[in-house]
Amino acid sequence: MATPKPVGKATPIIGGVLTFVLFGIHRLFVGQIYSRSEAMSLVKALSDSSLYFGAAIASASATILALMLTMLGMMHNSSADIGIWLFKRVRMIAWFATISLCSAVALLTFSSIPIGEFEDIPTNWFVMSYYAIATLMAVLAGLLVTSILLILGAVRYLVNRLAPEVE
Repeated sequence: MATPKPVGKATPIIGGVLTFVLFGIHRLFVGQIYSRSEAMSLVKALSDSSLYFGAAIASASATILALMLTMLGMMHNSSADIGIWLFKRVRMIAWFATISLCSAVALLTFSSIPIGEFEDIPTNWFVMSYYAIATLMAVLAGLLVTSILLILGAVRYLVNRLAPEVE
């Protein structure tokens, strides 16, 4: 049986960066804010959607971490020669999932600020808030895509190692 070739790190990272750039460009075009009322309504709308987005990312990241523990147990109990590459990949996936989880908590915390309740806030605060939330959402989207592509490479490698040889 031919030894499966590991998938490199570049593809998942390129996928995550492209997601970040596309998501970020979209948010920048939407965020061309000119007045306080427009800025406040955009921040309010973005905060509402970022709560759902942050909760979904936090849930996905926690699930990924749990699945990495399952994968480690399966690798440990396997009689096949797994190789160090997969252990390194699982470690990388765990780091990306942990960073995603912590960033999602930061997004949820920032998005839960009651935007409309403040009276004497300068206009630029709303503009900066919009761009901070939009940037954090773009980073989270990129991190999640990177994590998923890393998992895809790890699963493909593991399946190629453990699958019975087909004749």
